[in-house]
Order: sequence, then C-alpha cells, then structure tokens
Amino acid sequence: MKRKRLVKTAVKLEEEIKEHFHHNEDLKVKTIKLNGFTLTLLYLDDISDRMVIQKTILSPLLTLSSEETTINAEDIPDFIPMAAVNSIQDHSAIFRHLMDGCTILIAQDPTAHHVFSVKTTYSVKRSPDEPVNEPTISGPRDGFIECIQDNKALLRAHLKTSNLIFEQHIVGKSVIKYISIIYLKGKTSETLINEVRDRVNQIDVDYITDAGVLEQLLERNPLSVFPELTSTQHPTKVANALLEGRVALLTDGSPSVLIAPTTLNMLLQTPDDYYFKWIPSSLIRILSFITALISVLLPAAYIALISFHHGLIPTSLAVSLSKTREGVPFPSVIEAFIMELTIEILREAGVRLPKPIGIYCKYCRSDCNRRNSRQFRNR
Repeated sequence: MKRKRLVKTAVKLEEEIKEHFHHNEDLKVKTIKLNGFTLTLLYLDDISDRMVIQKTILSPLLTLSSEETTINAEDIPDFIPMAAVNSIQDHSAIFRHLMDGCTILIAQDPTAHHVFSVKTTYSVKRSPDEPVNEPTISGPRDGFIECIQDNKALLRAHLKTSNLIFEQHIVGKSVIKYISIIYLKGKTSETLINEVRDRVNQIDVDYITDAGVLEQLLERNPLSVFPELTSTQHPTKVANALLEGRVALLTDGSPSVLIAPTTLNMLLQTPDDYYFKWIPSSLIRILSFITALISVLLPAAYIALISFHHGLIPTSLAVSLSKTREGVPFPSVIEAFIMELTIEILREAGVRLPKPIGIYCKYCRSDCNRRNSRQFRNR
C-alpha cells in the first residue's frame, strides 16, 4: 500500500483526522501551549485510558512548562515516562494507532511539526480461565482470551526462548484485524512458514470477525470434510504444536488459536496426553481411535447385518431381532438414520440452548442413549 505523506501544517492534519472519523463525538481533541510550540492531543475516548493520558503525558509536560524549561518539539518522547512512544510519518499509521487506543501528539513549532503516538489503550479483559470446552485433568489450566497481546504473553510464559517468532499481519479493507503468525525458528520448515504467510497475504475481504472465518479463508479445499487447520484455546496445546514444528495463528478478538498443518492424530489428541506416562497415554490414544471407528462403522454394520447378511447373525439373535421389528414401519437404514438424527439434535440443543434448558436436553440425550443400548441388548 502506498504511504501518504503528512500534510504541511498541523491544523490541516488535525482537520483531516476529524474528517476521517466523521467528527465522531468520542474523538477528543485537546490543545495546550508549551514553551516554544503548540501541542495537540487526539484520542478516542472509549478505548483510551484518560488517567494514563493525564499522568504520563499532560502532567510531565505541564510541569516542565511551568518550570520554564525549554522543550523542543522533536524531544517530546524524552519527557514522557512511557516506553511505547513512536514517531509517525504516514496517514494510515495515524488512523490505525488511534483505533488501537493510542493518543496522537501533534507538536507544531515555528519551522515544522512532529507527530508521535503514545500507547494509552484501555480495554475490558477477562481472566485467562480454563477453556470450558477443553477441560483438563492435569497440567496448566490457563486459556486464551480475546486480547492478542495477552495471548502472546501466555505463549511467552510457556515457551521461554528467543526463537519464538511473532509475525504481525493486517487483514481487512474496511475493518482491520491483526493476525499474528507464530513459529519457532529452527524447528519449523521455511516451506511451511512461506505457505502460511502467502495464504494470509492473499486474503482480500472487508473484515474478519473470528478465527473460524480466518480458518475458512486459509483452506485450499473448502468442500473437503477433513479440516486443514485445527483450533484450540489451550496455550499448552499450541506450545507443544510449535515444538513439533507447526505454525500457529493468533487472531485479535478471538480466544481460538489455529494450528497448521492438522493430522488425524491431532483431532483425537487432548492436552492431558502430554502429562501422563507414555503407557497410559498410548492406551488412551488407542481407545480414542477405537471409539472413533466404532462411532463411524457401527451404524453401517448394523444396517448391513439386518438388511443383507442375515447368515452372519446367530440364530437366536436373528429370531429375537425379527420379533422386535415386526411392528416397525421403516427399513433398518431409515431407523438408524432417525436415531442418529435424534441424538445429534439433542446434542446440538444441549450446546446452543440456554444453560437450564441445555442441561435438560443433555439428560434427555443420555436417557435416549441408555434406552437404545438396552433395546439393542434385548434384541
């Protein structure tokens, strides 16, 4: 994107910023006179911390002005007790910093003007609690939240190494969204890093709301039933994936982190697998594969035995099955389909409906499963 250079005067720059935000009421402008120049502050009131602005920007500069200390406009960062003070040279950076909650300082002296950005973001955050959909028995119980800076800090806490690399990308034409590509230098292949980087750079949409939308935009085969990326809210799972040479993607405003590439083994993996001994972990992993195969193949095996391969069923069981199916108006394939559909509806209702109703639906689903199992044993 071609950068637009700053306009000649601070007054025109201030007016251009106001027009860009359509003279919105939460865009606050404050002008103060200092020794030798004029300082204009601009910030978005809803996402900027006014106490930080008062204590770290206004108070130090006004104190120096009252002491009649000579201050040069280009030396303002030296008098502000904040580490995140940046000099700005183009329009897009000004607007982006304002939307990030920063305060823009425009210092106008007789010869030129200088523009700085100070980090004064105010945001309401929730604590990094354990993810509800990924409970663990042992190991860390922290989880990602919606703030991308805090999520980076969680990964830094789990992986204390200088090889942990964060690459920030900006996606979205109308509403910008920060995407961070994460990998371990020396562990991840450059081919995989370049592939993920190219897919992110090829995204051309107005906005991205969540990591789930990003996942769909990054997939090469959208019609495939097998996912190319997996998502998690556990920092432990992401840290172990990075140690295995994979790439993770953080999305600002989403607690879910994408991991690429994805294998079938990862889909059946839990965070607890890393903390148990290899023998119980292997047995649990094998059990997961067996139960997955049973859930996929058992309905088909039931239909095949009932409808086509009667000779494989023991005689006593075949006679019992024929008696129980005398009053059933549907063939076995329709019966199995209705059973699967009913269980899926109850499962979805237990997840989506409000908690009191969802608990009742989960109880109904469990009762339905028990009745189906009892009926199958009676047959």
